[in-house]
Amino acid sequence: MEARGLDTELTTALGITSAECPGGGEWIAIPYVRHGRIVNHKYRRVDGKGFMQDKGGAQT
Repeated sequence: MEARGLDTELTTALGITSAECPGGGEWIAIPYVRHGRIVNHKYRRVDGKGFMQDKGGAQT
């Protein structure tokens, strides 16, 4: 998280975590929450050169 200039306390409070995804590399997992439930995650590469979402997740 620090590599992207993100405050670790803030990311923890928001539920943002690191993740392993297909294709390798380091990813950041950002939860999408609706009515208190996680309905999807957006994954961003740490190097900023790609993103994806959970298959079948709600589009928010």
